[in-house]
Amino acid sequence: MRIIWTFPFLLFLIVTADGAPNFKSASTNKKGLYLVDGVFQGGRTLIEGTSLLNIRRHYYPKQKTERLVFDMGDFFGRPLLNRVGHFYVKINKHRRSINIEFTDLKKLNMSKDKLLRVVAQSPLINDFTYSFDPLDHSFVLVLKMKENVAVEAFQLPSAQKASRIVLDIKVL
Repeated sequence: MRIIWTFPFLLFLIVTADGAPNFKSASTNKKGLYLVDGVFQGGRTLIEGTSLLNIRRHYYPKQKTERLVFDMGDFFGRPLLNRVGHFYVKINKHRRSINIEFTDLKKLNMSKDKLLRVVAQSPLINDFTYSFDPLDHSFVLVLKMKENVAVEAFQLPSAQKASRIVLDIKVL
């Protein structure tokens, strides 16, 4: 009986000593909860699928903070109201990267050129890659940062305009 209890305890010590990633649910408003290394998860799975209507960014030089806003649409490209599709934001401090994954995205309603323009203007982003698989309904955007950053991700469902996913990225 003692051996049965010892193994799970040792497994717990190995997992926690290894530094399991910090995992947070994305709130529905800005709370100032930043992660340097870890994962935000938000939204909910939408069977009908979603679309990405637009990406916007704004840099605040005094705070050394950049805000990325993802405007979400429904399957038909209309603004998605009152809800946000399922997403993950993974921050990796060792690789200086931010992975943004939309797990039920069926349509990308913007061009690669538009995405390139938004990222190229960023003083914090060094490079990016993305993959879009319409069969798997997933879109992954990987941002390579110039410096170590902290990230806050939150979701803004709206009844009047497209619901949004927001990332605030600040230099450490």
